[in-house]
Amino acid sequence: MKSLISKGLDLAKTRGAQYADIRVVENQTESITVKNGMVEGLDFTDTIGFGVRVLVDGAWGFASSRELTPEEIDKVTATAFEIAKASARVAGEKVDLGPPATSQGTYVTPVEIDPFTIPLEDKLEILLAADKEAGKVKGIRTHEAIMTLIKEKKWFANTEGAFTEQTIIEYSERQVKYEGYKAVITRASRFPAVTTDGFHLQVMGNIELPEEVVTVIDNGGEGIGLYRTEFQYLSRTDFPTEDELFDKYKDVVEVMASKTVTIRTLDINGDKAVAAISPGYEEKNPALGLRAIRYCLKKRDVFKTQLRAILRAACFGNVRILIPMISSCDEIRITKEILEEVSNALEKEGMDFNRDIKIGIMVEVPGVLQKVNDKLDDVGKILDSVQKNVLIRANLPVRNAKPSH
Repeated sequence: MKSLISKGLDLAKTRGAQYADIRVVENQTESITVKNGMVEGLDFTDTIGFGVRVLVDGAWGFASSRELTPEEIDKVTATAFEIAKASARVAGEKVDLGPPATSQGTYVTPVEIDPFTIPLEDKLEILLAADKEAGKVKGIRTHEAIMTLIKEKKWFANTEGAFTEQTIIEYSERQVKYEGYKAVITRASRFPAVTTDGFHLQVMGNIELPEEVVTVIDNGGEGIGLYRTEFQYLSRTDFPTEDELFDKYKDVVEVMASKTVTIRTLDINGDKAVAAISPGYEEKNPALGLRAIRYCLKKRDVFKTQLRAILRAACFGNVRILIPMISSCDEIRITKEILEEVSNALEKEGMDFNRDIKIGIMVEVPGVLQKVNDKLDDVGKILDSVQKNVLIRANLPVRNAKPSH
């Protein structure tokens, strides 16, 4: 390879090029497919190509080919030279090269074994074994294992003395195994989540946008554990109307049919600022300020609009309401009073809605837990659930996004 490249560079210099470089790329791929215990596909490809770039009279010329022979290198180098000469006649400012590029070196992807040196029989044995294991999973009718190997070799040299060689080896075996594993657990996710002693667990999914409900269903979700509604308020200059909210909620509830959909009421400000609809509002610590239920109780018209939409959507399925950032029992009672007020208004207007809807709270303020415990009997009469996942994160140094230590 080095002699072929040198031949082209020597020709460019002989013709009077100020500078020249040559790049050669060779790609090898091998793809093997096994499906349902049978070899379904074997595909091997090997392609090569090169390009010559020259600088003549301050202008660039470039030409390339997919045939790497001494004759073709001569031809392509001559073509690049003629293109550079033609460009020089019409070019404005001449190209001024920077410092000489004289790098030399070799790089090979660090692998224990070059996968292209492994016999085909051994690769087939691995794939057939993986395919067989996939077929043992209950409920799977079709199973497939694929192995794709890629080797890319690159050479670069120029008239300033640079010469580098790279060999990049990629293989998709790990990805294929992961995809196969994901396919297996996706199919298995439709089975009931039951412990060995017979206890049934309801596994639900959280969503932020209505279209995400499909993903929950596809992965075997038995309901919507938390529908974060505030994302429908962001990136707009006004509040959504009741009908806009109703349509979104209704879509989710109808898709989930009889399965539970827990809708969290508006949790804006804090980490989800709504500067567009609250111009000039700023807090030093918004996460602990006017947000969530505090914001809703202050902006009751906004809160009532959302509650009306939720109650109307509740006619189409199994809906629950979750109130965030509760810090006192009074906030619970006031919320229930507003919910009753909204229900009466909808009834008076002759609207279809579901008054019999369960309501729960998220305990995110550590101090409220003691308040709830002190008045557990009273709270139990007006609440259906207490969600404490955020309280756990408040008392322990953990976050949703990253693993804890």
